Amino acid sequence: MKIAETSLPGVLLLTHEVYRDSRGAFIETYNERLMAEAGLPVHWPQDNFSRSRKNVLRGIHYRRSGPRES
Repeated sequence: MKIAETSLPGVLLLTHEVYRDSRGAFIETYNERLMAEAGLPVHWPQDNFSRSRKNVLRGIHYRRSGPRES
């Protein structure tokens, strides 16, 4: 994601990178670290968008917070 200033004071332009392959596309629409570095208010860790072609199966990624169980 690229963040650029505009001619309007306090208005930023966010340009998202689109990652495409034969399965479809993936876009990271929000990134807390980049927003904080740009001085924007943050409270949402990350948001992504993907688009898949017909017959493409994508996995769901899950990460537990806190201590791991054995």
